[in-house]
Amino acid sequence: MLSLETLTWAMSEILHVLQLPPRSAPAAIPLISPRRHREAISAAGCLDASMDNTSDHSIKTHADDTSHVMTSVSPVQIPTIPPPTEVASHHAQPSPYRLYKRRYIGLVALVVLNFVGGMSNPWFGPIASNMGRDFGFSLDKVNWLGNVINLTYLPFSFIIPFICTRWGLHITSYFGAFFLLISAWIRYAGTARSLTEHGAYGLIITGQILSGIAQPAFQVIGPLYSETWFDLKARTTVTMILSVANPIGGAIAQVISPAVNNTRTSILIMGIIATGASPFAIFVGRAPPTPPTHAAARKNPPFMALVRAMAGLEPPTSGSYMSPRERLDFAIITLIFGVLVGVVTSFTILTDQDFGPYGYSSDISGLMGAALLLCGLVAAAITSPLFDRVLTRHLAITCKILCPILGGMWLSLIWTGKSLCTDLSHPRTCSHTPPIPCI
Repeated sequence: MLSLETLTWAMSEILHVLQLPPRSAPAAIPLISPRRHREAISAAGCLDASMDNTSDHSIKTHADDTSHVMTSVSPVQIPTIPPPTEVASHHAQPSPYRLYKRRYIGLVALVVLNFVGGMSNPWFGPIASNMGRDFGFSLDKVNWLGNVINLTYLPFSFIIPFICTRWGLHITSYFGAFFLLISAWIRYAGTARSLTEHGAYGLIITGQILSGIAQPAFQVIGPLYSETWFDLKARTTVTMILSVANPIGGAIAQVISPAVNNTRTSILIMGIIATGASPFAIFVGRAPPTPPTHAAARKNPPFMALVRAMAGLEPPTSGSYMSPRERLDFAIITLIFGVLVGVVTSFTILTDQDFGPYGYSSDISGLMGAALLLCGLVAAAITSPLFDRVLTRHLAITCKILCPILGGMWLSLIWTGKSLCTDLSHPRTCSHTPPIPCI
């Protein structure tokens, strides 16, 4: 009588001859002894004889018994091992964030717009005396050509976030470029010789007011653009670049404006520069299809949420909530930054009036203001990467050390100014026409 193991092996050999598909991966074939081989051949011969001599019913019965035997002994299931690439892709999930190369195009565009937008504020500082001589303006009126930009800048810096939240970065850039362009040519229209003194001053100061609307459109969206398009490694540096572009424009303006002897031609040059920079607004994108960071993927809270948080009206569960210490720190930083910006702005507007009585020309006065801004820009370019990567957790102590040093340096200019021109034996250095009296 044939053993069950021998019958099973014989049936597998028959299926192999008939080329039926195997149910699982074939295992290694074991070595068969001669006795076991003869039993297999005998079993195969008996099975063939029974299939020839029995009826269809017996064939079916035998087939059922055979299938019962085959199914009762199920082969060992060998687990399928996926390829190495599938294993790696299973564990390495794709990142939900992405950076786009076109972010640099928008960065360059905003740098150019900020650069040109910052020119109008200190443009008339080095040529204040020349403006009074050519147009008949008093020095007070010339000073207000710079002050009015700051007065316009302040309220519109609160309006620009609403515009940006409602229509996006690109529409805000178009808004600023439009006012930058029309302000330049309204300002130049005031240089017509046929106008009266009041008519010329009205057009020039109107152009300055419109320029004050354009400046916050480019400066306020700078941090938002860096958050929307850049990751954490480059965000602080990008914000620094966009922030210093405006004072760079002011420094260059203080060099260009006194370089032209004719004040009307100087204003025309500023209009040409603004016209060439305005089309750059079309390169500022709204937002990337895939955000670069988790912070960029979240919706920014409205501006009024910051106002409520500063007033302590936001609940602790709100994302805009600020603790009392955070509100105090924010107020201190705002005050210090505002004072420093005010000092620099005043210095750049009054350079000619500060240095003129001590015998310095308009060109030297402009270089004084430009040196102030450019040295600060070099320092910002050096310290920004340090704050990004080294001093990330030491910002407070850095401000505590540097702010008193800056205050002392500004205070030292009081005694430096009195000693600029003490040797009256050198008329080339000290001779200077008295400034136009304020009316």
